[in-house]
Amino acid sequence: LTSLILTQNPGVDLNLLREFYAETAAPLDYIIRTIIGMDADKVKLRFEKFVQQHHARLDSRQILFLNMLQNHIARYGSIELGRLYEAPFTTVHSDGLDGVFSDERQIDDLLAIIQTFQPDHARESKTA
Repeated sequence: LTSLILTQNPGVDLNLLREFYAETAAPLDYIIRTIIGMDADKVKLRFEKFVQQHHARLDSRQILFLNMLQNHIARYGSIELGRLYEAPFTTVHSDGLDGVFSDERQIDDLLAIIQTFQPDHARESKTA
């Protein structure tokens, strides 16, 4: 978006754009991921530890939900948490994430993984 504005309006200063849109502007890597998605194997790697830790306790609905989640992230680059309570995730259970996973530790671990795909996390990891 920033590059589009700058291309169409060469007199606009990039620093001025950052000042006005600092809170809404996503990092470039995030914008690219939303356009072209992510490598499915890389997404799967982030979920492997979760599956290894909880595999013995995962049922078929949970595995289906995880596969859908990984496919969504691979296709769109990330996911907003609210989407976990909407279709297609509600086809697994009408309550979405909360209906599929009842163990708080599993939910916390899963949300931590999902958070690594968010643009705010990317900003924090670059400044840390």
